[in-house]
Formats: sequence, C-alpha cells, structure tokens
Amino acid sequence: MTDLVKEPVQQFFIFVRCEPGRSYAVALDIARAKKNVVRETSSISGEWDLLLLVEVPSGVDVGREVASLFEGIAGIVRTSTIAAFRLWPDDD
Repeated sequence: MTDLVKEPVQQFFIFVRCEPGRSYAVALDIARAKKNVVRETSSISGEWDLLLLVEVPSGVDVGREVASLFEGIAGIVRTSTIAAFRLWPDDD
C-alpha cells in the first residue's frame, strides 16, 4: 500500500454563487486580486456558478485567508467551503 501524502498545504474547494450575469466578472476580479492561494477557477453549472481550488500553506490561518479572498469583490451572493485531503501522491 502506498504511503499517505503529507502536504505542506491545506487544500479547499470553494463554491461561489454570483448575482445573475456576474459570474465571469467575479472570476476576473478574483484573478485580478492576485491571491496566490487560488490555484484554479472553473465556471460550473447547477446550483453554483464558480468552483475555486484553493491551497493555503500549512500553519496559516485558513479562516482569515479564505475570508480575505472575497474582500472588495462585488457580485458574490454566497460561498461554501469544503476541505479536501489528498490521500495518494500524483504518481500513483
């Protein structure tokens, strides 16, 4: 059995619901904010409009880091954050 991964980062997926017609503007504003913790932003369909992959360095206050992602960005109605835990290294 492969050893479990011990990551130097904490990984999260954040679902974002935007005001109607604002999802691309919100995604662009997130990208322009140059937050180093946002690894990927995807437009999705369904209940949510955007899905962010966020990686926060271990030891950093996750609550503050995640909350600061959306400061000054208009058009966000709601978010939901899910912690993710990688179990296996990428080469398996």
